[in-house]
Amino acid sequence: MEKITLFFLVVICFASCLDDCPTCPECEEVTNDLTYRIFTVDFFNSHKDFELRPAAFETVTEQVLVRPSHNLGATFTVSNETYLYKSAYTYLEIYESDTAHVVVNAEANTIDEIACFNFYNEANFKEIEIGAEYITREIQLVVTQGTGAEVPAEYATIQRKVLVSNAELIPTDERETTQVTFKIPADETIQAYLDVQFSQQGIPYCIEEEAYEVVE
Repeated sequence: MEKITLFFLVVICFASCLDDCPTCPECEEVTNDLTYRIFTVDFFNSHKDFELRPAAFETVTEQVLVRPSHNLGATFTVSNETYLYKSAYTYLEIYESDTAHVVVNAEANTIDEIACFNFYNEANFKEIEIGAEYITREIQLVVTQGTGAEVPAEYATIQRKVLVSNAELIPTDERETTQVTFKIPADETIQAYLDVQFSQQGIPYCIEEEAYEVVE
């Protein structure tokens, strides 16, 4: 009778172990049967045909009058003066991009940020005119002159951004990339795996050949 009781206790214990897989060695052997594969992927950071050089500016420093010379006792009024801070320029839009949080290691559930670019065809490039920027500053003007000693003028330093060259496209066959290593379940392709990751975050254009290439 004692042997039968002991047998049922062992069976009950084993069944309880199976119901509690995270702490059960027998269950760990089952859950760890999942195998993984390693893939290296290059995500494109630049257009395949062109290098985009943004507009270039030169910073110019100037001295401007804040208060004119006057005699002590003078009275002033404050006036506003607007000056050109940054010249108008042309901006070229040749891509759109977004950043996704992607599981790069499915076994360890490691998440990383990956930027994905959708590069336009040349016919769809957009030329955007960016208007000039102005800054308003205060300047004091003499209303009535004083009778005392002469006081020298006061000046301030300002900076302007003067356009040197507008944005331009330089033909090239070299591309900048960011390389990412993935560890995914062995029964999935890297393309299908990434499609799910990006589409779930609303980035459907992150597809092979257009946005990335599988190295190995």
